[in-house]
Amino acid sequence: MSIILKTTNLCKSFNGQTAVNNISLNIERNSVYGLLGPNGAGKSTLMKILYGVYAPDEGEIFIEGQKVAIKSPSEALQLGIGEVFQELNVCMQMDVTNNIFIGNLKTKKHLIDDKTLRKEAEK
Repeated sequence: MSIILKTTNLCKSFNGQTAVNNISLNIERNSVYGLLGPNGAGKSTLMKILYGVYAPDEGEIFIEGQKVAIKSPSEALQLGIGEVFQELNVCMQMDVTNNIFIGNLKTKKHLIDDKTLRKEAEK
């Protein structure tokens, strides 16, 4: 299998407190992965780095062998990286389907295309 996402030595600290320490991983195409660990282990911080919410203090990210600097969720989405946050609803006025696709909502004639989003969510 081919590696589609690779990180090397990712680090992130907040006010001197280490949240992510030297994380290196390889994600292969057509595979499913899970992150496990106790509260405070850095799982959410790692995902926010990959989704462009946080910039790493150190380390590198590669997509299909190309080094990238993901500066925003919209850049992450363009690279094929999405995230469903653990909070039940990021935007309380939106339903679950719209929360899943926040930042990548499908539209038709400038309106949210709920039918298409529901089909995508079911997949």
